[in-house]
Amino acid sequence: MCGFAGSFAYADGPAALDVLESQLHALRHRGPETPGVWRGERARLGHQRLPIIDTTEGGRQPIQNEDGTVVVVVNGEFYGSGAIRDRLRHRGHTFRGASDSEVLVHLWEEVGMAALQELTGMFALAVFDTRTRVLLLARDRMGKKPLYWYDDGHRIVFASELKALLLDPAVPRNVEESAVVEALTFGYIASPRTIWKGVQKLLPGQRLLCDSSGPRTEQYWAAPTERMEPRSDDDAADELRGLIDDAVRTRLVADVPIGVFLSGGIDSSCVAAVVAAQCGPSIPTFSIGVEGETEGDIAHARLMADHLHTEHREYFIGPSSLSLLPRLVWGLDEPFFDPSILPSYHVARLAREQVTVVLSGDGGDEMFGGYDTYRKALRHASGDWVPLALRRQVASAARALPLGQGALGRLRQLDRGILERHLANMSLFRPEDIGSLLTPDMAATATSGPLGLLAETPSPQAGRNGEAFAALLDYDAKTYLPDDVLTKVDRMSMLNTLEVRTPLLDQRIVEFSARLPFSMKVRQGVTKWILRESTKQLLPDAILRRGKRGFGIPLHRWMDHGLRTLARQTLLDGRCARRGWLNPKGVAAMLDRDSWQPGRQAHQIFALTCLELWARTYVDRPREELHSPLDGVLELHPAVTAAGVA
Repeated sequence: MCGFAGSFAYADGPAALDVLESQLHALRHRGPETPGVWRGERARLGHQRLPIIDTTEGGRQPIQNEDGTVVVVVNGEFYGSGAIRDRLRHRGHTFRGASDSEVLVHLWEEVGMAALQELTGMFALAVFDTRTRVLLLARDRMGKKPLYWYDDGHRIVFASELKALLLDPAVPRNVEESAVVEALTFGYIASPRTIWKGVQKLLPGQRLLCDSSGPRTEQYWAAPTERMEPRSDDDAADELRGLIDDAVRTRLVADVPIGVFLSGGIDSSCVAAVVAAQCGPSIPTFSIGVEGETEGDIAHARLMADHLHTEHREYFIGPSSLSLLPRLVWGLDEPFFDPSILPSYHVARLAREQVTVVLSGDGGDEMFGGYDTYRKALRHASGDWVPLALRRQVASAARALPLGQGALGRLRQLDRGILERHLANMSLFRPEDIGSLLTPDMAATATSGPLGLLAETPSPQAGRNGEAFAALLDYDAKTYLPDDVLTKVDRMSMLNTLEVRTPLLDQRIVEFSARLPFSMKVRQGVTKWILRESTKQLLPDAILRRGKRGFGIPLHRWMDHGLRTLARQTLLDGRCARRGWLNPKGVAAMLDRDSWQPGRQAHQIFALTCLELWARTYVDRPREELHSPLDGVLELHPAVTAAGVA
């Protein structure tokens, strides 16, 4: 895993300040080796490397072709690149090392932008061709690796993380206030926009081409929309098992130690079981738990580790981990309110003591219908046969009643479409919350955010065969997966200089899943049905029967053990009030012990605290200080410094 930054002046304009070394220093946690830099007449590329494949000098980047006319940088890995390398060698290309990234520079010489169709893996990349003065940026199909960019009208700037991009003085720091509201509503900001006006994320499966006419983007890949022909359950399960076996096999290629994240759920258990089958027992596995809890995830992870005879290690987090929030907020770059950043950071730190690469089960829920919200969508849709006019009357009457959950909550959503109900269930702050917690000016900036995809979703009436429900998985794969799950995994692992690989998001598995009928994903109330069928020979019954749990951070219990104090110190400070985003009276009422409400309120307080910490980190400080966290200089993981690569 790595990080890179660069720029390309595609038209004449004012001379730009060269800050490439500073940008790379801000990305040092992504790759601790001495930075590699290439400078041309109009373009600059810089790279921070975490050596995974070919740890010698031959794998250093930027990489050039034989005559130095094409230059590339890559963050990530290309899987199964050996066959491409052999073909290119046969065509006469000379390789200086054994790095998988090197195939890109020679593939570009052969086929140009069509190279993206041949490359599979997790990656963000940049190619600059000095002969044609063309820049290509691209991001992998599922958005596992990040890439940000900004165009000032004559020059494009790009980087693996926003903090590095912002060190270029040409990039403005004007907060997109509607994006703040979006983050509070959904917990993240959906691509392509960011928290900064004019700055964009490259979408998953998207490429950007920039020449003298400026940058333009287009999708080079999208998941298939057609469904596969009817087939037997056994045939589908066997095909999926074969795909998983091969996806794991290609991700076990590395010149450094490899382990597995093991949560005790079916996804990570499946990955760990396949790794053990291919590598033998004693593979390192890593789990995270909560202080004082011995059941749930941690118990099932132990059960699976014992079943596979792995070298298993655990770490338990408590409220003291809240002290890390300033550092984690810095690492995330944007307002981001998923509290699972805490266990994600700690399990990555634990794994980095022993390995440099881990495999994880991320993506299984989105590919195979694992979230409980999908089952809720099925239950809520049971009343969609009622005429819409009548449903509107019932929903309107239910909304006039005091707030409540359960059946009353479902009645309030009776007139909404399938995706609207799904998003309401996924929302952190709802419209009624926004109105009381934000200042009127900030609340007025609220926009649809991810709801912009609503128009692409089938109507409930189209869902009798499950296709409307399948649209929920497609929606989550385009938004929640890349902008929450994979963002969290990338940033928390990279803060520990650890690479995470996700076999269940292999391109072939994603395309297989996209063609599956919904009835093979959720059947008779059983989520991830086809995944369970395909792995039933590998997993204990206790794992196979287990439903989706998710790693629950007990924020409600932590309120009286540090979270309330941290929130009061942060949110009742004069700086927060002067910012003009949050309504001081609404915030004070939420923090009042007497107004405490169970449920989402602890998570909401956590989110507001993270928002203010983000503003102090990225809005209040001068640009030249953004390369380090609010609480001091970022120290690399001890395993990295001990290895002598820092």
